[in-house]
Amino acid sequence: MYILLLPYVVLVGIYFIGCNVYIGSAHERTWKSAVWKCLPVIYLMILVFLSERVHAGHQWYKTLILLALVSSTFGDISMHYRQLMFGIVFFTMAHIFYIFAFGWTPVRADVAFWVVMASIPYFAFLIPTIPDFRIRLAVVSYVTIIGIMGWRATALYLSSHHYETVYAFVGAWAFIASDTLIAVTRWMWPFEKAELCIMITYYAAQMFIVLSGLIPAWRSSLKFRFVGL
Repeated sequence: MYILLLPYVVLVGIYFIGCNVYIGSAHERTWKSAVWKCLPVIYLMILVFLSERVHAGHQWYKTLILLALVSSTFGDISMHYRQLMFGIVFFTMAHIFYIFAFGWTPVRADVAFWVVMASIPYFAFLIPTIPDFRIRLAVVSYVTIIGIMGWRATALYLSSHHYETVYAFVGAWAFIASDTLIAVTRWMWPFEKAELCIMITYYAAQMFIVLSGLIPAWRSSLKFRFVGL
């Protein structure tokens, strides 16, 4: 079943190579590079949409993941054309969908505490470097939401070490790593190949979170095939 992810890896590779060599530099922000940037996530949408429904709860999980991917696509387009505020809004929506997909039980207040501790450097060192007050408020809201998303994914993983919860956990924290790189390189320490690192962690994050929804469907499909034999 993991072979279904091969086209995703290929599309990501085409974006990394093609948008810098054949189509033109990704920094030119052409409509072609925008399309290639969005195609991997659109492919994930198709995988989620076509995957089997295991039970009602899984269908709800799939729907929320799909909505998060749609929001992320609009966020990708916004960030591609340097519309930072729109990007923050759309990715905030995506993380809200992920939060509700991961659920609110078990609470795991201990995890929430450590996420808050990990967020302190953001508020202490990063936020003061943002010159625009509106952007500063938006980033504070975004950091809060993505922190909650990381908390819920971690609580889900600690409550059940199934493959799907591991993927949700890895995907959530890869997303946080990607967004941390965006913030650091934009307002603190820009470095060479920053965009490559940001997009690698971003595409990995989306893939792992989607896998958390696909694994139950694949497991169910294999079980029924085995029974049929």
